[in-house]
Formats: sequence, structure tokens, C-alpha cells
Amino acid sequence: MKKVLQLANNIPLDTLRKHFFGAGATSASYRDSFVICEAIDKFAGDVDDLLSEEVEAKESGSRTAKSVTFRAETFEKVNNLAVLSDLSYAEVVRRILYYTLEQISSNPDSERTTEYERIISAFKTKILVVAAALDDAMTALNSLVDEVEALESNRAVEE
Repeated sequence: MKKVLQLANNIPLDTLRKHFFGAGATSASYRDSFVICEAIDKFAGDVDDLLSEEVEAKESGSRTAKSVTFRAETFEKVNNLAVLSDLSYAEVVRRILYYTLEQISSNPDSERTTEYERIISAFKTKILVVAAALDDAMTALNSLVDEVEALESNRAVEE
């Protein structure tokens, strides 16, 4: 799925490219879109990490439109995080990139996120999305029950 996102000009994708794919990685061999998707896929944090003050502080600055081709599961992750955080897709992607860069700069030799951690993080995010949808559904259901009860009480008064 291809999306055009407003990404900040101050995001050094070369730093991410070299971190993920080695010092010899070039933009010709690993396109920006691929690097962005890799950062999203490896993001094992939660919504609170995206809403942290450190990440939010980096949100200012000029932006450039960039076309990003998402893999289906990558876009699903972005969509779930956007729903939970009430942020746009572009803002979620920007914040994931900032968060990843922050993690790299604070601990450049850190172990990479394992596949297990990514899967657990994805499941937790999906559970939170379902819980939020269930909460909204219960609120709507309670509202409908209240309306039915009000109509029934009005009908009883009229008879």
C-alpha cells in the first residue's frame, strides 16, 4: 500500500539505514521506504513511547512529502498505533522514526529487537485496539438501552 506522508526534514534516514543494514548500506540498495518500514516493523514499544515528551519535542520543523510503500502488516501496525494514540499515520511514522533514532543514539550497541518481542508487541497493540473498540461498543449499547427504556417509560405514561 502506497501512502504519501509528511515526514520531517531532520530525520536522518541514513543513520537508520546504516544501523539496520550495516555501514556499507546505501540509499540505492535500501530505499527510504524500505528503511522506514524496517523501523516500524522493529518498533516494539507501545503508544506511551510515541507520546513521550522526548519524542514529542522533536516533532517541530519543516516537512517534506514522501511516498512510502507499506507492507500489509506494517500498515496494520501503523493503523493500530494511530487508532490508539489518536495521531495521524504520518505523525505515528515520524514518532516511530524519532523514537528509534533516540534509542540508537542512547545505546548504539544495543541488541536488536527480537522477532519474539515484535510479535508480542503487535499482539498487545491489537488487544488494545480491540479493547478500545469493545469499550466504544459497550458505551453505544448502554446508550441504546437507555433510549429504549426512556421510550418504554414514555409509552407506559401515555397509556
